[in-house]
Amino acid sequence: MIDVTHQISAVRRQVGRRVLDAGEARTVKRLSAEAEGRTRFEIEHIARVDDERWAQFGPGAVGVGWDMALMGLAIHLSSGRTVDRRESTAWTAGADGRQFVSLSSQRWCDASISAGLDEAAARAAADRTTAFYTPSPAARSAGSSGS
Repeated sequence: MIDVTHQISAVRRQVGRRVLDAGEARTVKRLSAEAEGRTRFEIEHIARVDDERWAQFGPGAVGVGWDMALMGLAIHLSSGRTVDRRESTAWTAGADGRQFVSLSSQRWCDASISAGLDEAAARAAADRTTAFYTPSPAARSAGSSGS
């Protein structure tokens, strides 16, 4: 097994409008050999999240983003091509992208319920997560007009 650890602790970084101080989040990635020449890829993302933010979005807040990133990686590994940012943004705004986000958010909701979170709270958080990743066309236009 290859254990690859990347700890984001040396810099401050900006995610959207929020600046994260060093040590707030880290990711651990593991690659392990499987049968028939296959490789298992595991990611463990550890972050300090305040109770209010957790209640608002739940695990899907980051989980949906990871799912989308891994899909981009799968496209790259299967085709060898770079994922174009504009193409990716257009896909996310379209019917297929919105369905992908909705299904991913639902799976994170299911995992949250399985882990013991109240079902109504988990579903409300998943709805907010889905809305965040799939804003209406009017909201997207308003967000880009200030750029």
